[in-house]
Amino acid sequence: MATRTHGLAAALVATAVVTLVTGCSGDPDAGPAPADGPTAGATGGPVASGSATPADPTPTDPTVTPATGGRISTPLLSMRFPEGWTVSRGSAPSVYGARSPNIWDNIHYSTIGLIRKQPLGQVADLFSDPIGWDRAPRRLPTVTVDGVRMFHLRGRLGGRSREVYGTQRDRSAVLVEFEVADPRERRETIESVLASIDWKPL
Repeated sequence: MATRTHGLAAALVATAVVTLVTGCSGDPDAGPAPADGPTAGATGGPVASGSATPADPTPTDPTVTPATGGRISTPLLSMRFPEGWTVSRGSAPSVYGARSPNIWDNIHYSTIGLIRKQPLGQVADLFSDPIGWDRAPRRLPTVTVDGVRMFHLRGRLGGRSREVYGTQRDRSAVLVEFEVADPRERRETIESVLASIDWKPL
């Protein structure tokens, strides 16, 4: 499992680099249109937009309990995985993986250097390339996690559900990927892990 996930990260690195090098002079509005989503309100919490409703809490909702399992700390953030999951470090710096007790579900954290700073929608487009999916993923509304906006992609890889949340911090793309089979567990896992994120000052 870990090998396949880390291989996916390598494929995404190649896609991001090629797209940035060949697309720097292209139309900045090219690619899928950005989706509207929760944005920070006056109190710092999310303002409902798109599909976010009180019945579907966002990761910054105070009713979401942060994950309490293994903790990682990188130059950009600290984050926890669910209790009981096995956390491992990848072969590249700032690459981590976590595997559930049933060994089928995985979470993957990685950072990828980018050539230039760009709008969140364009960063999302880089990682929507079908090379990392069975086919092009669906772009869902953005979410705000600890005050930082993150794009949200949903699709399938190897026939399994896969969700990716990402953003750009300084000149790095930050990705948190989830492969959790059970829909209810998937939602709880995603919300608790994102709620545990604590971004570090740039």
